[in-house]
Amino acid sequence: MPLYPFYCRKCDKTFEVFLRPSEATQKMTCPYCQGNGVEMLSEKEQDDLTPGVCGIKKET
Repeated sequence: MPLYPFYCRKCDKTFEVFLRPSEATQKMTCPYCQGNGVEMLSEKEQDDLTPGVCGIKKET
């Protein structure tokens, strides 16, 4: 099963979930705040939110 990255707009957290590809389009609930404002991140969006070395964000 692939690992999919998600972002919660309500609590501003990112998390990853192992899902079957057929499950990846279903509505997801945030494991931190149980909010419904969750969206799957693209690979580019995930890179933008991931801090670089020592917490410094990569320049784009």
